[in-house]
Amino acid sequence: MKLLFKNKLLWVAILLVLTLFYVRARFLTVELSYDVQNLRQMKLDLEDQKRKYLLELSTLQNPKRIETLAKEKFSLGYQKENSSTVYVQE
Repeated sequence: MKLLFKNKLLWVAILLVLTLFYVRARFLTVELSYDVQNLRQMKLDLEDQKRKYLLELSTLQNPKRIETLAKEKFSLGYQKENSSTVYVQE
């Protein structure tokens, strides 16, 4: 009788350990899937931010914009044909 009880107790213990391993594995799977989803969302956000920055860069590098700023803000313009150029050496 004691042997039968010990045998059943051993099977219950083995079943309990296997169940705990299975539950832990499922928990880790769910946790990792949440992490993957968060990383995918972060990637999409970063790609969107990159597109915005590239658009801003192309706007800032626009030659027409730079020319307008040079004329309006710094009073610069193209050199006229009959003007002379003076070079200063230090």
